[in-house]
Amino acid sequence: MTWTSRASSTSDADHISPVEHPDFEDYFQSKLKIFDMAKVAVVNLDTDLLDRVMERARRCERVVTFSATRHDADVWASHVELLYGLVQFTAHTPTWTGHVVLAMPGLFNVDNALAAIAIAEVLGVEQEDIVMPLCQARVPGRMELLATPDRKVTALVDYAHNKLSYQRFFPSVKEEFPGFRIVAVFGAPGGKAHERRVELPQEAARWADYLIYTEEDPANDSVEDICQQMADATPAGTPYEVIVDREQAIRRACGDWLWLQGERNPVPSCQG
Repeated sequence: MTWTSRASSTSDADHISPVEHPDFEDYFQSKLKIFDMAKVAVVNLDTDLLDRVMERARRCERVVTFSATRHDADVWASHVELLYGLVQFTAHTPTWTGHVVLAMPGLFNVDNALAAIAIAEVLGVEQEDIVMPLCQARVPGRMELLATPDRKVTALVDYAHNKLSYQRFFPSVKEEFPGFRIVAVFGAPGGKAHERRVELPQEAARWADYLIYTEEDPANDSVEDICQQMADATPAGTPYEVIVDREQAIRRACGDWLWLQGERNPVPSCQG
């Protein structure tokens, strides 16, 4: 299949295990192959290893860039503002400049929106046909905000699942929801990406006030073993507990602030 345009936003290490990619270089080269199937490459200038990404992207007939931090990109953002459950900014493209509102939290969603805007720009989509759908876009299990009427208890369901996504998710939460106590409920998958069992607890411990380890697609691995490995990787002094039953873990976490990692039922969870 040949694509008119393909977007590259990040170059993070993931899916490295005996049954996936043997190392980061193999994984990275696999990601770069998306440009071999496209006429137009859409590239985030804020990505790691930008020089190598751009070298491969230039094989396409055209390269379009975007950035949430740099003004030398073809599509870029300014005046980014955080509201409760919303993010708004001014988008700048070669053909228009205008106000954009995203109906979900997450500073990193500015990157995602800019990627969509850049692709739409390539396809010749008009401004109003870009801005209005973005304002209405919501995806179950992706920065899904659930709150009590008084907003004293807020749950945020998201599919942050690796070290990089944690590094983007938690700082954004701290900035968007100041003053809240953060209880993180998450697990790690079975049968793949074994590094997450170490990296996720270590990264979450930097930001959350309390960690609860639970089931997350264990495949054929023991949930208890996965959670124990996560417990063993928890930095000293970090409060945590293991509750294997996911529903009970969520009930236990309901307090000042709650983050649930994992999919919100888009596909059945694999039971061990």
